[in-house]
Amino acid sequence: MDKVMEKWNEILQMVKEEHGLTDVSFNTWIKPLEVFAIDGNTLYILVPSEQMGLSYINKKYYLPLKVAIGEVTGIEYDIQFILPDQAQSLKFKNNDTIQSAIYIWWSGTWQDSSYAFNRSFHH
Repeated sequence: MDKVMEKWNEILQMVKEEHGLTDVSFNTWIKPLEVFAIDGNTLYILVPSEQMGLSYINKKYYLPLKVAIGEVTGIEYDIQFILPDQAQSLKFKNNDTIQSAIYIWWSGTWQDSSYAFNRSFHH
């Protein structure tokens, strides 16, 4: 995940450039997206609000993001776009302890996921 986080802006710029997105399209649909977590081979990308059109982003930008992530990081992930309310109820494969490589977005900062998971998501 560190590789995805380190290269996230580069990944987004690659999508913009390779698909000829205008600044308006980029700033509306791509720039607000954030990496939420990685669980196994699945990369969860947070869509800040439903107003952004989760289904539109999924249809239009799933493949460009998947390809860019693979090219920049050398790792191929399955991508799932999620909304903030879905993020709170997300079930990871390893419910008891989240691997230290996984980070969760928490209050605008990145923290070790085991802390955030045990604090907020563990039932």
